[in-house]
Amino acid sequence: MNKVDYDKLDELNADLNRRLEEHRQERIAQGKPAEKPEFIPIPYGVILLERVEPVKEFLVKYALLINQSKRVPAFDLSILEEYRPDLELLQAVKGTMTGASGALMCQMLEAIEKAQKKVTAGYEAEEEVAAELSKSLYLRLQILDKRLTVSDEHYWINLDYNYYRNNPELDKDKTEYDRLKANPDELEKGLAEYRAHFESIKEEF
Repeated sequence: MNKVDYDKLDELNADLNRRLEEHRQERIAQGKPAEKPEFIPIPYGVILLERVEPVKEFLVKYALLINQSKRVPAFDLSILEEYRPDLELLQAVKGTMTGASGALMCQMLEAIEKAQKKVTAGYEAEEEVAAELSKSLYLRLQILDKRLTVSDEHYWINLDYNYYRNNPELDKDKTEYDRLKANPDELEKGLAEYRAHFESIKEEF
C-alpha cells in the first residue's frame, strides 16, 4: 500500500482553498453573492439527476467517439435542449456535489458546441480541436463520475457526503424522495415553484 504524502495533501488542499477563494472574489466582483444560492432540497436534486441521465449517457458516448476517431463528431445538440431547464435547476440544489453535476454537464455541452463551430470555421486543425475537447470532457467526466456513480443505500451518502456528514436528515430525505416519486403531480408543482424562484434570481448564479 502506498504511503500518503501528507505534505503533498496539505499543498493540494491549500491550492484548492486558494482557487475557491479566487472564485468567491470573482463572483463578488461580478456583483454576485460569494456563494451560489442553494434552496432546493436533496430529494428533488436526486430526481433531477435521474431526469438528466440521458445527457450524461450522451456525453460519455460522445467522448468515446472523439477518443476513437480523433475527430469532433457532428451532432445536433438542440435535441438535448429539453434537459436544459433541469440541468440549470440542479445548480440550486443543496450541497456542492449535487449542484456541480448540472454545471459540469452544461459546461461539457458548451465545450462541444464551441468545438463544432471551430471545426466548421476551419481556423484550427480538427485533430487539435478534438484533442482539446477530449481533454476537457475527460476531466469533467472524471469529476462527474464521482458524483453520479452511486447505487442503493450508498446513493444518498455518496451523492452528497459533505451535506450529510453533519446532517441527520438522511432517512427523512429518502422517505421524501419516495413520496415525491409516488406523487408526480406534487413533484411537478414543487419543481415549478423552485424553477420560478430560480428564474427570479438567475443572475446570482
